[in-house]
Amino acid sequence: MHLTNYSINRLSKNYTPNEDFASCEGHKWTLRTLFHYLKTERSVDTDVLWDSLKDLVIKTIISGEASISSLTKANITSRYNCYELFGIDVLLDEDLKPWLLEVNISPSLHSASPLDIHVKGPLVSTVLNIAQFQVPSKTNLDMLSKEKPNKLAGLPYDSRLYTVYLSKEERDKHIIYTNMDDRDLYLRDILSTLTPDDVRHLIQAEDELTQTGDMERVFPTNETHKYLGFLAGPRYYNRLFDAWEERYAANREPGIELLRKLCAIGYHLEAPAVPLQVTVTRRVQLWRPLQLWQLLQLRHLLQPLQLWQLWQLWPPLQLLLALLSLCLARLW
Repeated sequence: MHLTNYSINRLSKNYTPNEDFASCEGHKWTLRTLFHYLKTERSVDTDVLWDSLKDLVIKTIISGEASISSLTKANITSRYNCYELFGIDVLLDEDLKPWLLEVNISPSLHSASPLDIHVKGPLVSTVLNIAQFQVPSKTNLDMLSKEKPNKLAGLPYDSRLYTVYLSKEERDKHIIYTNMDDRDLYLRDILSTLTPDDVRHLIQAEDELTQTGDMERVFPTNETHKYLGFLAGPRYYNRLFDAWEERYAANREPGIELLRKLCAIGYHLEAPAVPLQVTVTRRVQLWRPLQLWQLLQLRHLLQPLQLWQLWQLWPPLQLLLALLSLCLARLW
């Protein structure tokens, strides 16, 4: 049995419920109440304890970051839905050192007491605000399809803000700054010329920061660059935010003003077109779904191919060349 598992502990005959979220009684306390008790009754430096808890949370997420990142890239086509609420169970030993028990990917949000409502109500509200969840307007609701009553015909936001696709210039910048070995180099230059993709990420991060309420953003900050070495490898956005926090953490207004000016001219909406998706499972399937005009659009895919490869990959071309040869033979 996990010591933090309330659904089991509440079944014990010795369990004492706590209806008052501010009282130090019963078997279920809020974190604020616990910290107040430790500070006033046990003379514990709760700031140090909080820092150790943040350290544990950051390292926990980093341990799964490589898998999360690869799965996100493989399955996500819009950053609008890239949010997750984890429940992290922690045990404090006699020296108040935190130990990770488990991570719940679907923590319980059921509220069975006033204490639960006090904690989980603001939690849900703040999470939705941080995620910038946008409720569809009445106009959008009127556009519900009769055939698919749960399908909205329109989106309540501009999809360009959340695109995952990059222009060639943006891809080139990613390559350059990901391969830099010296932190001082990318801190100095990565913000000198912001791309539209940079601006989209930065304005989203700043918007999230305004909605944190009683929550605290623990990563990235101007002190979390020390964790970058624990990651599977350098990532462009980690370095972008490292530089941003290094420059603007103490005074965010100049950075926000810069973003405002760029957004005023629509710079953040300059997004590349969504690339055409072509899936090939067998050679014979390559030509069947494609019309000639589509093939011309995909001519860059065919440029590296030799004539003998085209002969194998596109049977209609084989027939066309045979007919052309026959016509030329008759003319001669």
